[in-house]
Amino acid sequence: MVHLPPLPDEKSFNTAEDKWLLYEFGKSLNIPVPHAVSTGTFADNQLLPPEMKYPLLQKQNTGTTGGAGIVRIDSLDEMEQVLESESNDKCPQGCFIQQYIFGQAASMNALCRNGNIIAHTIQIGIGETIAFGSPSLVRLIKNNAIFTTGKKLFKALNWNGVVNIDFVIDQDNNEAWVLEINPRFWDTSVVLSIVKN
Repeated sequence: MVHLPPLPDEKSFNTAEDKWLLYEFGKSLNIPVPHAVSTGTFADNQLLPPEMKYPLLQKQNTGTTGGAGIVRIDSLDEMEQVLESESNDKCPQGCFIQQYIFGQAASMNALCRNGNIIAHTIQIGIGETIAFGSPSLVRLIKNNAIFTTGKKLFKALNWNGVVNIDFVIDQDNNEAWVLEINPRFWDTSVVLSIVKN
């Protein structure tokens, strides 16, 4: 007999998968998420919120994996080029602009039932990494800030099943910022089965 993992409900899945919805959800929970603005809002007034500085990232709301579709923006000129590209259907599901955080990429894999963590791992990338993508190797670590944030998110989403959260650990203050959730099996998810067993 094959046992399948529990699955999240549709609303939770959509909130996790859509990076803009996740940003707004994280803000509502006082979870550290990098400052962001919709590209439509920026295009209308050509001003960034005062808390946002270059470099920035343009991200597609949904429909990308492995860092695809993420564009780094280092100046207003580059921003204008990116917005012009967006108008040419580069963002079919919508895009937003987010603060780039300098630091160490990290992630948390978890298996949850009714918002409670059954098993988890936290890892940082080592070795070569494709820009905004997965590292070739990972090292398991303990990080209370990441665990606490992940636990709060999973509880608020009443998450069921496997899930992966991408973080960046700020090089200036060690704060763990939530970048996105991958609501599916991830390339490091296999470690969960080892930890659970």
